[in-house]
Amino acid sequence: MRCAVCGHPGADAGDGHLCRLDGDDSLAALGPPPSSGWRVLSSVVLAVTITYLAVCAVKIGLLVHDYNLVDLLTSSSGTVTMSQLTGLASWERTATALQELLVLAYVVGFIAWFVMIRKVLLRNGFDPATVLLHWTVVAWLVSIGVSVVLAFTTGSAPVIKPGDLDASREALLSFDRDQILFTIMRILVASLLITAVLVLRKRVRATVFGALEAVVAAR
Repeated sequence: MRCAVCGHPGADAGDGHLCRLDGDDSLAALGPPPSSGWRVLSSVVLAVTITYLAVCAVKIGLLVHDYNLVDLLTSSSGTVTMSQLTGLASWERTATALQELLVLAYVVGFIAWFVMIRKVLLRNGFDPATVLLHWTVVAWLVSIGVSVVLAFTTGSAPVIKPGDLDASREALLSFDRDQILFTIMRILVASLLITAVLVLRKRVRATVFGALEAVVAAR
């Protein structure tokens, strides 16, 4: 096990390790203490989630553009080229693929990080429930459920009626509106996750390492 303060391996294995907390200033030459694994993973989760938010923003822009093209295409005087349609479709497919990849990455990363910080709390004699039970985590879980419901209610492909232009137009525009709404919901879910990670990271740090880091920082 590494020392919780300086990261030196074998801190509790009787190897004679003297932490900076004990006044061993000779370790200062080694540079700053390395980040512990749970902090590194939290930064990775945050980076992936922020990237996901950026992709969602791009997806909304593409959907708005798609909405405008459909509106133009189905109007009496509208003209849209085939290259515009195929180019937009290609970009939308790419954005959707990135969304699915990133959402899987940040959910799996958050679960792994949550398990890791729970073990850190248990190892240091703290009750995980008192530290990790926060409204942001509950809100994130609820929002996941809401987004799943929205995925089923807004994901159906539009029904095109060749003989009814008005009905087909409304179906296409309604589909784009629903997808924009669903993507906004995805942004809210990811934003809640970012808030939860920041809050929990601060709570764990204050609970487990607060007093030790305050002493180390003062040296």
